[in-house]
Amino acid sequence: MQPVAEQQRAEPPRASGRPPAAGRGHGLDRFTLGIAIGGVALVAVVFAVLLAQPKTAQPMDEARPAGVVHNYYLALLNDAPRLAYGYLSEEAQAKTPYDQFARQVAPGRAERIRIDDERVEDDTARVTVRLSYPGYGGIFPFSSHENTIARTVVLRREGGEWKLAPTQQYGLW
Repeated sequence: MQPVAEQQRAEPPRASGRPPAAGRGHGLDRFTLGIAIGGVALVAVVFAVLLAQPKTAQPMDEARPAGVVHNYYLALLNDAPRLAYGYLSEEAQAKTPYDQFARQVAPGRAERIRIDDERVEDDTARVTVRLSYPGYGGIFPFSSHENTIARTVVLRREGGEWKLAPTQQYGLW
């Protein structure tokens, strides 16, 4: 039997009947540590995905009308009116000489080009394109929003290639 003084100094037994682990008073258990590591890994993956995305839009395949419309607006965004003019049909070029076209279109401030719909009937196609522009303001400081314009562009097949018909606005606005 132990003397009374030693019994008072000994720690009381835990509810589980096991003595406390040495040095684990305020440490993290495995579950909490796993959650923390998983959270850090998730944040790293999100940053990697965001950084891996191309900063500028890339040209699309021009075999489809949607690719022609995308590349037309991409040329305007990149301040390449001569390239954009090449996407117009012969009829559209006859009605709008290059000098007039170049004055009508200005380099855009659009940030995104999105093709929403493409409908092809024989040698005519209709492509709905959405252009998103930065917008600023709002009730909170540093808040922002974007303005979006949707257009339906008509194309005709000329010599096996899709070209923009003369029935629409040519600029970005």
